[in-house]
Amino acid sequence: MKKLIVFFGVAIVLISCQTNDKKSFEINQIFEDYYQESLELYPLNATSQGDNRYNDFLPNDLTDDLGIKKKHSTQVIKDN
Repeated sequence: MKKLIVFFGVAIVLISCQTNDKKSFEINQIFEDYYQESLELYPLNATSQGDNRYNDFLPNDLTDDLGIKKKHSTQVIKDN
């Protein structure tokens, strides 16, 4: 009896773990794009997280360009 209960428990867990790969891929791509853009906008955060691509950059908070890029990245998330 215990083996039967364990079998059904494992079967339910495995069935519930199935995902829609297309939707999962799309949402993961949105999050990955947002994360990569945030690393580019905040190079000090990228460096502190171990990403060495932006070690030679400092954030430019003095121009309007950063604000435009921030609005663009948040708009992309809202549109999806």
